[in-house]
Amino acid sequence: MDTKRISYLYDRYQSNSLTALELEELGMLANSQEFDSHFEVVFNKIWEELKHEEVHKMGIEAEQAQVDFILSHPRPKTRRLKFIHKIVAAAAVLIVVFAAGLFYRSFQSAQTMQPAYAIVPGKQGATLTLASGKQIKLSDASKGKLANEAGIEIIKSADGSLIYQIKDAGTGTSGMFNTLTTAKGETYQVRLPDGTVVQLNADSKLSYATSLNAAGERRVELIGEGYFDVAKDKAHPFIVKTATQQIQVLGTHFNINAYADENVTRTTLLEGSVKVFSAGTQKMLVPGEQASTRENQLSISKADLESAVAWKNGEFVFTGQPIDEIMRLLSRWYNVEVEFKGPPTKEEFEGTAFKEKDITEVLELLELTGAVHFKIEGRKIIVTK
Repeated sequence: MDTKRISYLYDRYQSNSLTALELEELGMLANSQEFDSHFEVVFNKIWEELKHEEVHKMGIEAEQAQVDFILSHPRPKTRRLKFIHKIVAAAAVLIVVFAAGLFYRSFQSAQTMQPAYAIVPGKQGATLTLASGKQIKLSDASKGKLANEAGIEIIKSADGSLIYQIKDAGTGTSGMFNTLTTAKGETYQVRLPDGTVVQLNADSKLSYATSLNAAGERRVELIGEGYFDVAKDKAHPFIVKTATQQIQVLGTHFNINAYADENVTRTTLLEGSVKVFSAGTQKMLVPGEQASTRENQLSISKADLESAVAWKNGEFVFTGQPIDEIMRLLSRWYNVEVEFKGPPTKEEFEGTAFKEKDITEVLELLELTGAVHFKIEGRKIIVTK
């Protein structure tokens, strides 16, 4: 078996430039009993080359020690994924994948997970329902003024976000509400009349009075997930109501995850302070804390801030999530149906991936753990152990 040929084919595979004949050839090579020993030679060569790159001049000994530790210890219950941002860590992943004998498994899955068309990531878009009942599809709307209701001018800005401007404070009424809705595969940002900025995640809904400051408070309702940057206004507390929590603030940064199909609602505070009312009790949060409501019980814990706001930063960050929770997240962002064949694995997953990638790339990396497998049929993802 020709080691140079394996290296050539693998490079072509990594760059998605394999021809049909080369793909078949690589499949045949991967099936042979000699493949593992020759593939090890290829990866050792890659590792030696990477060690001479400028990016490896610092920390290479520590990175090699980490790789040695991974190779010499059994995998823990949590399946760690390595979606790495730098070359040195990528090299470590290649060695780990080889040592675990997972390359061919991922190669096979890559062939079974090629849909007839790409399942691409979500994009900026939403539907605005005005108090009059008029609906505006924001992805289709031209930039500029969209409407003028109850003294509020609604504008689509140059970057595509929604801006409310108060034109006549005396005409607003508390009985008029607007609703901003994102479908699966959509995300959108809105600046409310008081200057508060809200970024909505996929499959979410934000409702608010057109005047917003009605009855001495700024009140909105959320279903789904939103990140809030609340404008300071001591005279008008800002209140967010979800199905199981009510959050009151004066001015702060926080994230709320309140999807109807999740069994827990989480409010995560990044800056300032918030008061959370839930299950008949109330708690004050300080930055870095998270309030969770599950089965009518409110609890406070230290938050993983990176994970809580990863969605708005263009990432998936898994910190011990089960596969069914991960698949609900992917379903919302990629607008796909998910079907489990048999009960979901009890394994938990850790790792990071970019939301801008096609779904096949994310699924292939999940498959490298060996705990789950996927098959794509149209816009349906079938999950098996």
